[in-house]
Amino acid sequence: MQARLSGDELVLAAGLVWSLWKNRNSMVWERSSGYVTSIIATANSLISEWSNAQGNGSSRSGNAKQVGASRWEKLGSGMVKCNFDGALKNDSSGIGFVFVVRRENGEFISAVNGSVASDPSALMAEVISCKKALSLLK
Repeated sequence: MQARLSGDELVLAAGLVWSLWKNRNSMVWERSSGYVTSIIATANSLISEWSNAQGNGSSRSGNAKQVGASRWEKLGSGMVKCNFDGALKNDSSGIGFVFVVRRENGEFISAVNGSVASDPSALMAEVISCKKALSLLK
């Protein structure tokens, strides 16, 4: 039997996975870990910001505290968004990169991933990923 998630359940799942990923990165790179309650609060905050940017409001906003400007903005008409990331290879032989380009309505345009031989540094991985994405976009 295959279960289907509603739109709200998918948003919640995405928020929780993103929050867990951020917590995992904090554990790996900063040797700090959040409590389950802070992971859930971070997910609720992200979901609230995203929902507000989409014009949907949020049923979770009561638990979320927003500090400063929102991290989410809905794109204007005719705009595209490019998300990119870089990663270090386990064997220290180089770095990996990935980026995804979407239209203002979220429609997929393109995605690219690959690897290059480079000094294994997190900063270099991000820089190369950004450069590769900008090369495609120009």
